Amino acid sequence: MTSLTIEYELAEDDVVALNDYMAKNVPAIRRRIVASLAVVSLGTFALGLLILCYSKEVGFLFMVSAVIAALFFPLFAKTARRRSVRALLESGSNAASFGKQVLTVTPDEIRREHVLGHSANYWKGVDRIATDDQYAFVFVTSMSVIIIPRRELHEPTFEKFVGLAQEYWGDAHS
Repeated sequence: MTSLTIEYELAEDDVVALNDYMAKNVPAIRRRIVASLAVVSLGTFALGLLILCYSKEVGFLFMVSAVIAALFFPLFAKTARRRSVRALLESGSNAASFGKQVLTVTPDEIRREHVLGHSANYWKGVDRIATDDQYAFVFVTSMSVIIIPRRELHEPTFEKFVGLAQEYWGDAHS
């Protein structure tokens, strides 16, 4: 068994990408987004029906706005979510979150080093590893994630690192 170390730069956009990934892939978050869409659209439509009793033109406009809201809500929600993440990142000190990251995988653990220190987690304690076309995400817990951007690593290195991490994670969870 072998260990492998990579170095990369983590940027604010990478945290936004994690948030986008979670919005698409975490069922509880997806349900909240769909519920918000339903409340906004149905509420506007119902208000349109109520107003329709008093004024056909205004009621019709509310009903049309409900359809428009349903069509554009996903775009507005994504933009608002991204702005919220950026505002949260700007509101505090995140020196350890960005900049140079050094990750090492061994058969026993994944180790992260950054400007403020280091941490290590045994594979048994890592929740899961997920990937998409741009990133690998090591979910230490549902709220603590190591983000590995593909753009920072040459293709064989990224694939080898993620493959080794998945192998060690699988061995620890079998």
